[in-house]
Amino acid sequence: MMSHPDITSSIIGARNMAQLKQTLEGVAIGLFVEERAGLSALSDAPPLATDR
Repeated sequence: MMSHPDITSSIIGARNMAQLKQTLEGVAIGLFVEERAGLSALSDAPPLATDR
């Protein structure tokens, strides 16, 4: 998700070093704009947070 322009950080949780290492390997995975659009098309976009 870090390749999404609106995402500035990620929250991860790991119970041990093995999980942490595996999760951090995901930082190297990037998505092309077309791939991200395809994934986004699978679910409805949430309404804009206009109350903030």
